[in-house]
Amino acid sequence: GGEGRKVEQQGEDGEQRGGKPVIGVAFYGSCLVLAAVLVPVTPFLTLLFGVYMWYSFIVRRISVPVRVDKSGIGSSTMTRAKHFLEETGGKPQNQRKVLGICAKHSITVLVGSWNVGDRCPRLDNLPVWLQNQSQHGVVVVGVQECYFKTSSSTSCEDYWWKIVLDSLGPNYKLIAAHSIRHSIRLGVFVRDVFLPFISNVEVAHWVCKLPVGYKKGGVCVGFHIYDTPVCFYNCHLSAGTGIKNVVERNRNMRDILENINLWGSEVKPYIAARAVFVIGDLNYRLNLDSETIMSYIAGAKWSELYKHDELRTELEKGRAISCFSDIVPKFPPTYRYLVADPKDDVVPNERTYCSARVPAWCDRILFKESFQSTCRINSFIACDTVMSSDHSPIVCSLSLEAKHLVEPVSNRTALFSFSLTFEKLYIEPRLAENSEEQAPYIDTLNTLPEPGALIGCRILGPRLSVKPGGSPVVCKRGEKIWSFGKNELERIIFLTPMSEEVFREQHLEVLLYDYSNPERSIPCMGQTVISMHKYRLCDATSSNMVEFAVKEAYYWGGVRQGTISGLGYISSSRIQ
Repeated sequence: GGEGRKVEQQGEDGEQRGGKPVIGVAFYGSCLVLAAVLVPVTPFLTLLFGVYMWYSFIVRRISVPVRVDKSGIGSSTMTRAKHFLEETGGKPQNQRKVLGICAKHSITVLVGSWNVGDRCPRLDNLPVWLQNQSQHGVVVVGVQECYFKTSSSTSCEDYWWKIVLDSLGPNYKLIAAHSIRHSIRLGVFVRDVFLPFISNVEVAHWVCKLPVGYKKGGVCVGFHIYDTPVCFYNCHLSAGTGIKNVVERNRNMRDILENINLWGSEVKPYIAARAVFVIGDLNYRLNLDSETIMSYIAGAKWSELYKHDELRTELEKGRAISCFSDIVPKFPPTYRYLVADPKDDVVPNERTYCSARVPAWCDRILFKESFQSTCRINSFIACDTVMSSDHSPIVCSLSLEAKHLVEPVSNRTALFSFSLTFEKLYIEPRLAENSEEQAPYIDTLNTLPEPGALIGCRILGPRLSVKPGGSPVVCKRGEKIWSFGKNELERIIFLTPMSEEVFREQHLEVLLYDYSNPERSIPCMGQTVISMHKYRLCDATSSNMVEFAVKEAYYWGGVRQGTISGLGYISSSRIQ
């Protein structure tokens, strides 16, 4: 019997010599070793997963504002529009407050951004950066990577705001400061003469997903100056070169704009505010090699160099924050420089770029203005003599026109009750290009509605209206254009008596929804504002209804998603 039995030996490759694979002692031994390793570490893995969940759902959404002294803020006794909703609701018409005058105020604003590089700056660097600050009514300071050890027991955050305030002087007060710990900080300082006219100060933030954690994200501060809402975002986006990182930066910006809310409104701050600014280390690069960039820098050919800027390209293509305008830099790229020791007494006049990185305008300031708020850029510079970081700080001086709605000083001002009706509204979504160039960006854009989708529209009246100006309704199905008829849109009634001048400063907020896409956690597909001032109505107080044509782009995540157009009618009746 022994001669008839064939003995099969297993080779080194785990297979039988001349037969099928067999599971040998080595396999079972490996399984036992793996089990012996995993069983003791299972509690650790569970704890790690719990920490990740806690971070994702708690830390990313928790507020960490800095406590500030609010005395003197919003102490003006003059009539303010934000009080009218409470003061006029339910009162007889003859007892209600009225709006008759729209006063305009020009306020100078200084906006600065700096990636500090986690190094304590020289105290004499701050006046160089925040230059001529005494000429400005509002100073906005945004920093990134601002975490360093201080010589005292004071935290880095408290120390930073103290030295900034000391640099500005005693005539300024910190009205809001907000931070993502160990990284991104944003503070707003207001000159004492404007403090009584500041109200509705709120802060918020959004932290980008792991693994970058607290190092990337955005901080936001919003407030009203007189009756003009303004908003500032300080952002630090994903770093790196290549198309993959460009897409990630676009996604970061989209998430920040869509996940930050202020003033208890459904409408995002970048839509609702009359003047909006995005500052920070946005990390967009130049699509050139170092040698070519240095040749442009040597010849100070900023316009030619700007043609190769990634952010300019993304804005023009409508793939990132297309509702914002870039302030074109006319100075050398602010990144990446060799770092000088902040303790040095002598600072060189010229900086040297790091040969390991390609220079770029990573540090930027963008703005979005409405027809109700005029913004004029006075100057935009980089401070290359500040050398404690591998980034040069940037600073922009601008003039902002703020509106103040007040009661008429005499009975001669004509007052009216206004209402607005839309005869028809059309929604025309932008269609994504089906091309190789667009393919990497599809995920960064909002999912556009499919032909035949159920689109809802909601129109919100201004804060001065007691009655909400609309409710979600579903339009008829269409292929590329969705339409809303007169019966599907509610009439907007302005219950607060106001003059024609004040009526021209009103606006309506439009929210669009896609109810047919179950993958959306939030069905909102876009938002926009219809401003009465934009359409320059010839005679809004005519005895007959005044017709005007509406055409506005709507946005999601700062990216243009389509167009809303239609025909509206304004009717009025004189009260005084």
